Amino acid sequence: MIAVFLLAAVFIPAVPLCDWAVSFFYPVKTSPGAEISAKQLLAGISSESIRALITVYLYTLTAGKGASLAHGLKHGLLYSALIGSLYLILGAFYFQLSDPVRFLITDSVILLVQGAASGFVLYFVYRQS
Repeated sequence: MIAVFLLAAVFIPAVPLCDWAVSFFYPVKTSPGAEISAKQLLAGISSESIRALITVYLYTLTAGKGASLAHGLKHGLLYSALIGSLYLILGAFYFQLSDPVRFLITDSVILLVQGAASGFVLYFVYRQS
């Protein structure tokens, strides 16, 4: 259960931090004072927490869990790619975005960072002595 809390603690702050970092290389063209509602914030925290729970559950079912850091990274990046493939397609084509290229770049970076970080967390929680 500690892995779920650790992954949620990694997933949730990765979103604003990656968005902030990408803004140095790809500035926002709209007004920077866009407000995020409490509902949007709660939905984001809830979805990342559920994602952490699913990631930990799926990882515990794999053979050789915790055997190596590469194994954890592979699974963290794989789960992130599975979620990202659906999310990026939905976000880029379904939502009416003002800048879809920025969305794709920013969210790809977020999913890459979250996948790598979750691989580290999964390995360190489940490593075999």
